[in-house]
Amino acid sequence: MQKKNKKQKAKTDAEKGRDWRPSARQIAIAELLLNPEDRRTKKDKIASIGLPERTFYKWMKDPRFIDYLNSRIEEYTNTELYEVWKALIMQCKRGNIQAIKLFFEMKEMVPMDQFKRQHDEERLKLAREELAIKSKTGSLIEEAIKNSQQQTKRLADMIDNPHPNRGQGDIE
Repeated sequence: MQKKNKKQKAKTDAEKGRDWRPSARQIAIAELLLNPEDRRTKKDKIASIGLPERTFYKWMKDPRFIDYLNSRIEEYTNTELYEVWKALIMQCKRGNIQAIKLFFEMKEMVPMDQFKRQHDEERLKLAREELAIKSKTGSLIEEAIKNSQQQTKRLADMIDNPHPNRGQGDIE
């Protein structure tokens, strides 16, 4: 009976619009998972806080917990951004060609990329114009076919049902 009460309470909390907050154990496992210096396996990290693996994998299916993890990752990476840029610049100063290329790419300063982007935009514009022309031409051809079919039908009707008042010039 207690399980039903907990589930019912959880539903009513969600229905009431209460904000979801991670539990202490969820916060603890998130910190362990996100710590890049902790080289232990996921299984060891889960065991270190006394969490059943089944519970952990249940949480990993919960979009609210995933959102919490993602928000923590975002916070962590934002705080480390300065150090990453600093390391990249140091590598550039040491002459690391790959680092220099990455730096220019990240700063969107690669001339070939700008040229390629401009070229792609022009190709896209031309493709759209070509499509518009084909569309317009296609409808003109359809209209010409329709007119030709109507004219053929009229001629066939005149041949099948000749009128005494119609002359030979009417058929041509």
